[in-house]
Amino acid sequence: MILGTSLKRINTRDGTEWWTALAIAFEPLVMSALAILGWYLLFRRTGFHAPHEDEIPLTAGGAGSIAFLFGVTVAYVYPRIWDRTEVLATALRKNDLGKFLERRDERIPLPIHVILFTLSVALLFILSYLSYASTVSGIVTIGTASYVIAILWKAGRIFDNPLPLLKCRTPAHWLLIDAQAYFKNPEVELRRVKPLAA
Repeated sequence: MILGTSLKRINTRDGTEWWTALAIAFEPLVMSALAILGWYLLFRRTGFHAPHEDEIPLTAGGAGSIAFLFGVTVAYVYPRIWDRTEVLATALRKNDLGKFLERRDERIPLPIHVILFTLSVALLFILSYLSYASTVSGIVTIGTASYVIAILWKAGRIFDNPLPLLKCRTPAHWLLIDAQAYFKNPEVELRRVKPLAA
């Protein structure tokens, strides 16, 4: 609901904000279902799991440490990409092309994507490797963890490139402008792109 409200505040003109929020909420269910299926076929059905005496160090030292690092990374990165989305939305409201172009092309660095992906896979592997007394317990654990990870990935992809969300409010030629050329010579760059957007 918080994410849906945030999207509604950003994108209120074309009536699609709730569909976007629903897509964010439900698309990760596919990854969650695949994670559960993988756990059942590769771990539960084959009996491949950790000995009971190793579960405490695996849970506290392994899964706990990885979950902490994942949380710290997300807490560091996501407020920054959300701030960028807010800056772009504010620039559109104020018709501030310069501020819009300053932040338009920023993206999450590739090493951050690699770190988050590695931590996600490692966390799901350790949780899958644990021994569960019942299949339901495993489904709940793997399903919940994979869903949370997937929805964070989905939100990260959207806010890493929020331009589709803001498209209905963005003048077409703003998306065609070469930011470096604009800051060197704004008039020349604007004359170049305006006919292309017509």
